[in-house]
Amino acid sequence: MLDEHCTLAVQNALTSGKYKNAVAVVHEAIALFEQKQAEETLMAELQKGIDSGFVEDFDFKQWLAEKNKKHSA
Repeated sequence: MLDEHCTLAVQNALTSGKYKNAVAVVHEAIALFEQKQAEETLMAELQKGIDSGFVEDFDFKQWLAEKNKKHSA
């Protein structure tokens, strides 16, 4: 059961003509909710990377050679 605020939001969305029925409104709301969660997770992971700092002596060619060797076997 939806509270009054949510019920009005669904009714307003239906009145706008953008949605055929309440299920379509709820589907879009869930999709937006899931997208927001994914964005928040991504931002948290990006922040972890930023907070981890920089590797000063990283050798990309060596790293790539090791990855190629590992995956070619």
